[in-house]
Amino acid sequence: RSRKPFLVALPRPGEAGNFAASAVGIARPFRALSANGSTSGAGSLMNILYIGFDIEGVGGIATYSRHQVRALRDLGHRLFVVSLNKQDVIIERGYADRHIAFGTKYRAGLNFLRVLRERSGSFDAVVINHVYLAPFGWLARLMTGAPYVVNVYNIDILTRLTGPPEFAFGRADLVLPDWPYTIDRL
Repeated sequence: RSRKPFLVALPRPGEAGNFAASAVGIARPFRALSANGSTSGAGSLMNILYIGFDIEGVGGIATYSRHQVRALRDLGHRLFVVSLNKQDVIIERGYADRHIAFGTKYRAGLNFLRVLRERSGSFDAVVINHVYLAPFGWLARLMTGAPYVVNVYNIDILTRLTGPPEFAFGRADLVLPDWPYTIDRL
């Protein structure tokens, strides 16, 4: 059953503090949603699973993700970052704790399930860097009980989602859009 996720409006890209604002935008609602309840209250730190395409690679979403990871870490949260690599190019090391070659979505999904089994139950929240990875957030919530947030970029919502991404996106606990126009289109 689909339910409406919580939306967080952020400053426009380029405004001072945008990445820190997105990190706070992720952290604040999740304190109340946390699966194990250990993070409720002001100043609480969370264990966050961050999943994304090419976290250390080339591209705007990869760069945005690195800023978001850095901001969450700067706020004191503990992150375990899984990079699903679709490209072989790595331009900045030190962000991802685990790399999974994407190959096919089925192989990537199986490898991701192995990671979840290794670390099951140890996350307060899951952050997904792309709407097409929303099914990974849904799987993580099933296995760990942790709520998940999906970052949404303008280009993602210009066409209708279908299949597993649509199903999982509709069940996200939090949607984090990149721009007010994106919010209006959702």
